[in-house]
Amino acid sequence: MNMQRLTIMLTAALFVAFTACKKEYEQYHHTHIISFTIADVNGSPVKALTDSGRISISWLHAWPLPDSVTPEIVLPEGAVITPASGTKVPLKEGFIYTITAADGTKQTWKLKLDIRQAEPVMTIQPGTVVRTGSVFTISGNNFVEDLAQTSLFLVDKNGADTIRLPVTALTFQSVSVTIPATVDTGSYYIKMISGIKTAYSASVKVMYPLPVITWSTGTTYKRGETVTLKGTGLRNITGVGLGSTAIEGPFHALEVISHKIDEITLKIPADFPQAPYFMYIQYQSAATGTSTSYVFVRIAD
Repeated sequence: MNMQRLTIMLTAALFVAFTACKKEYEQYHHTHIISFTIADVNGSPVKALTDSGRISISWLHAWPLPDSVTPEIVLPEGAVITPASGTKVPLKEGFIYTITAADGTKQTWKLKLDIRQAEPVMTIQPGTVVRTGSVFTISGNNFVEDLAQTSLFLVDKNGADTIRLPVTALTFQSVSVTIPATVDTGSYYIKMISGIKTAYSASVKVMYPLPVITWSTGTTYKRGETVTLKGTGLRNITGVGLGSTAIEGPFHALEVISHKIDEITLKIPADFPQAPYFMYIQYQSAATGTSTSYVFVRIAD
């Protein structure tokens, strides 16, 4: 064997030995995780993302979250992990694993839950009128169909949760709520908390319900008499008066003595001319408009 051939063989042997030692050294101190896998609710594998000491597990909000899981963990050669692969552990944010490399180097890894949920969306046109005491149905998408996880509130202009709205019906794309009869009128936003997500609607206008009065046509009222009209939704009344039966006749406002949700008390002037009239009530029918209802009456002594 000549010297040149011997040199080549020795060089090759040293290279192989060096490469093997280098590979062994590189594996010797590693504390990373090659793979971390658990099963979802259907038994399918879910692979976690492992980086910078975090084991991030993606989990759909619609899936029930188990109390514990049994991960299958693959590590670099020579490394060990505590708790060991195949050990049942709590599925809990912040749960700690410790990896010890072959050379004794240690690193802690913490579980992180990445709960995935689609954003809920409420489809409400700006300025929509909602009436106190009524049921209001909101269309949309991605509502969590669980009354324990979905709640709605009226939020005033200052951003305060003024009142919780009772939910009467709930689906993935629709929710019905009751607007309390005692809430103040005005502009609000509707806030929805559904699962781990929060959504806000466009501004809505809360108004009193449309008035319904129990009255009869042809009723005769005496001059100077106190008249009480009963009904529902009477807080919405903005004016009451008597008008001439002539097409262009004048309108005479009546004194309102008391005004409640179910009745309104008026005073007929003692000197009011005796004649047939229309008794009018005016009320706010929309966010920017008023309407009028009337009935035929007579004023006499």
